[in-house]
Amino acid sequence: MHTFFLMTALLLLSPADSTAAQPPASISLQSAELTAAQAALKQARLLFYAGVEDKSKIEPALAAFQELLRMRPEWEARTLTYIGALTALKGKHSLLPHDKWRKANQGLRIMDQAVAQNPQDVEALFIHSSTCVFLPFFFKRGHDAQSKFRRLVQLLPEKHQEFDPEMLKNVIQFISERAKLSQEETATLNRLKSELNLE
Repeated sequence: MHTFFLMTALLLLSPADSTAAQPPASISLQSAELTAAQAALKQARLLFYAGVEDKSKIEPALAAFQELLRMRPEWEARTLTYIGALTALKGKHSLLPHDKWRKANQGLRIMDQAVAQNPQDVEALFIHSSTCVFLPFFFKRGHDAQSKFRRLVQLLPEKHQEFDPEMLKNVIQFISERAKLSQEETATLNRLKSELNLE
């Protein structure tokens, strides 16, 4: 993202400037911070998916996303969506029905608020919709899940680069299997898979 600006800055420096061979320290620091945050996000995701089956991974995953929120406040919507989903997962693993209900609803409130902050964040939309689709019918979230799946189909052609290729392939596969899509929406997903060689 910074490459063009970095190259322009270097070209404008005087050849005698001793700093010309090195990128500005602030840009290098920003790049390093972003790389560290991306690695932290990847690790937090792994803990999240582990927490779906193993409740001992939920607290470490929550801690990882809370740290990520501290590192990258601009990722708040995405980070809070994961935190909400993890809170709902606590309900899944609870023994008492009242605790299941309370934690699930608490998690849903967090996810709803997070997605409302940034309704264009495809990863937040995916986590929200894929969590809602697995909830029991009495939570009445089936329609919500389906509307967000359809929104994802609209957004992915322009925003697919927010997922790495393997994750994108899994997202498209999940939507294809779980969403009630029109023929046109199905064609959009299939075209995207073909264009990106995700078959």
